[in-house]
Amino acid sequence: MSLSFGSSILSKLRAFKSDAGGNVIIMFAGGTMMLLTVAAGAVEMHRRSVAKTELQAALDSATLAGKQRQVALSATKTKAEAQTAGKTMAEDTFNALIGRSKNFTGTTVTGTFSWNTDGSLAGTSSPLYSVLFGSLIPNEMRQLKAAATADYAQGLPTEVALVLDNTVSMFNTDGRTKTRFTLMRDAAKKFTHQLFDAAQSVGDVNLVRVSVVPWATTVNLNGGAPGTPDFSGAAAVTSIADRGSRVKVTTPLTRQGTEVTIPNGHFQPVEWRGCVSGADETTTYDDAKPTKKWRALRVPPTEPGNIDVAEGTPYTNYWDDCSSCPTYDDGKACWTPGGSGFLDQIKRAVPQIKDAAFLLNKDLKDADAPKTDPACIVCVPGSCIKRSYTEYNCTGKKTKNYKMCWAWDMYGRQNPYHRNDNNNCYEHYISCQPPGGIAPLMKSVKACLADPNEPAVIAGTVPWCAAMGYWESQQWASKPSDRPNWPISGPNMNCPAPMLGLSGNRKQVIDYLDRMTPVPGGTHADVGMRWGLRTLSPNNAWPTFFGMTKAPATFGDTANKIMILLTDGENEQALDFPGYWGCQGAYGPGGNSGQPDCNGAPDVTELNNRMKNWCTAIRNTYKVTVYAISINVPGVASKTVLTECTGDSAKVFTIDAADLTSVLSGIGTKIMAMRLIK
Repeated sequence: MSLSFGSSILSKLRAFKSDAGGNVIIMFAGGTMMLLTVAAGAVEMHRRSVAKTELQAALDSATLAGKQRQVALSATKTKAEAQTAGKTMAEDTFNALIGRSKNFTGTTVTGTFSWNTDGSLAGTSSPLYSVLFGSLIPNEMRQLKAAATADYAQGLPTEVALVLDNTVSMFNTDGRTKTRFTLMRDAAKKFTHQLFDAAQSVGDVNLVRVSVVPWATTVNLNGGAPGTPDFSGAAAVTSIADRGSRVKVTTPLTRQGTEVTIPNGHFQPVEWRGCVSGADETTTYDDAKPTKKWRALRVPPTEPGNIDVAEGTPYTNYWDDCSSCPTYDDGKACWTPGGSGFLDQIKRAVPQIKDAAFLLNKDLKDADAPKTDPACIVCVPGSCIKRSYTEYNCTGKKTKNYKMCWAWDMYGRQNPYHRNDNNNCYEHYISCQPPGGIAPLMKSVKACLADPNEPAVIAGTVPWCAAMGYWESQQWASKPSDRPNWPISGPNMNCPAPMLGLSGNRKQVIDYLDRMTPVPGGTHADVGMRWGLRTLSPNNAWPTFFGMTKAPATFGDTANKIMILLTDGENEQALDFPGYWGCQGAYGPGGNSGQPDCNGAPDVTELNNRMKNWCTAIRNTYKVTVYAISINVPGVASKTVLTECTGDSAKVFTIDAADLTSVLSGIGTKIMAMRLIK
């Protein structure tokens, strides 16, 4: 408000001044007082307006900061802890901002913050501001009031594809008590809760949908249809065993005979679990649907052979324990004994893992092994401990011929399951037995299966082989002290958990994350990205394929479409077990495994090119935002490839697995933008 006066008023004031009469003096004094009162009131009203604006701005900023703090901590803290920290952040922010204002000097200003039942944060403040002309301003005019509520914005529908690495290297602990796989599963579940908490807070049951794509060298099509949208089911995240929940999909979508070709008897005595080969697919980078059916993916068995078992004379032999070998140096050659954990046996079964360690215990000792053998470590003389064990000399003894299971063929590099009916199987490497004893019997079974996630094993319709069953399937992730674990086996041994199309059902997404389990075979990120795009696509009958009653949004600006690629390794060529593109078969006799379904597979360079081409198409053609997370991968090569993939280094995270929760929480906060709702 301006205090300038017009010329007419000034002329009248001059007239008052020149008039010497008493009445005029009295009138002049009264008029002056009136004008001063008006001027003082205008000043106070202006100050009040500025103070109210500052108060509201401080409350808005504080309330939003508190809500953001609560969301950031919700992945790692309990609900109560996160809300307490959020409230503290709001109070501290409010106090700091008000403390900078000159309009509240000498005045106590308090912001009160509380959590609403819908998860929003409400803030209020109603201070009395300090006035210059107190007698001129009524007390009720001094009272300022401000209110703010912060929550997630009602934005575009959000569709997120979780494209998650399920390869066996995820069994690594990196010195922690929990594996990378457990940390990934827990972080993914917390991220899922964060998204659905936002949907629940906004009150829009259709705001968020999430697809789950577990991948290794192939994917599993035997998922069920997305359930009815339901954002209820918020719960604290608890870790489960790496093997997963081992709970079958209640009603898998029909694939056999419609989309997938499965030869009769191909998987006997078990069933096809749901993984497919992409042999007939093209390498075009779009969401077109193949014109041919997929082929069911099977890891073929190594056929059983024969073994001569004889009675032997016991004698004492020795071996060198190099478990504490300090260096690799010239000197005495000695064996490193194999570990007893499941990770160790997986490493033996899957040579793609660079730090593979072969089990070499007293039963498998080979004193003539060359120093070049990867299991033979050359140590400083005297650093190994000499230990004794009992062997049996079978020379000249009578033998009996038995059927054997190839449980250790090529150190488990081939598939050691035995599918013949009613054959007494023996551990093939034992060529003689103690006097009066018998060779360890594997039982008379229809199959030697050691895959804890094989439904037939879970159901008990196919027994667990005795030789592979020194530990029970329920103890799959444990480390028994009496015997080392054996390689997993079965026609579905490299088949990950089923995929789930876009689902707005919180509990269902959590269930599919709980089913995940690491599998051998290699790392093919391009396969995961191919199917991640398909879960987001409204085109080419993909919604029907995934059993969706509501198709994904069209590509473009109609929805926030997000793909999160998570891997703990660089792409690797499939070697022994057929994957989506076949396998190299480099470790079998003569450089070829000799297994059916094991054709040539793309090498690492080709796999990297395919992944980058998919990234480019997903980003540019389909307008999907891509985040890439690389965990525990040394060097800069991985980040370079992933930066080329996302097109933005800010969307690439090369981290330790322990940081997954915070990284996914940060991505979730960006996806589900917050705002002041009132």
